[in-house]
Amino acid sequence: MYNIDQQIANEIARSEKLKSPIMREIFSATEATAEKLENKLRKEIAKETGSDLDGRAAIIVLPLLLESEAITSYLNKTGRNLRHMLPEINDPKEGLFIAMNELPNLTPENLKSLMGVFRKHLKMIDGGNGL
Repeated sequence: MYNIDQQIANEIARSEKLKSPIMREIFSATEATAEKLENKLRKEIAKETGSDLDGRAAIIVLPLLLESEAITSYLNKTGRNLRHMLPEINDPKEGLFIAMNELPNLTPENLKSLMGVFRKHLKMIDGGNGL
């Protein structure tokens, strides 16, 4: 996850309604378990897109993109200023911008694949199907 301290992720999971089942699991997990879950998801995305770089980028962005509302709600309720750790990502294009900043070696092909990954995962939670 994008520099999200696991203790903060746990607090978000306890206090907010998370939309994505896999993100709920990751946010609620211990640090070691969260790392395993993230690695599993990263590998699944890399296999799907054919690029390890896509998997790495997706794992950075997906928690922030899929759970943007819960993160914002948590920050508003607690008054904590953690946007350096939890940048707001409201749509896939913003997610691509974050990914490009974090991984400057992303190619146009990677960005196209990532856009597809982001849209797919957003569609799954919007349709209530989870990840």
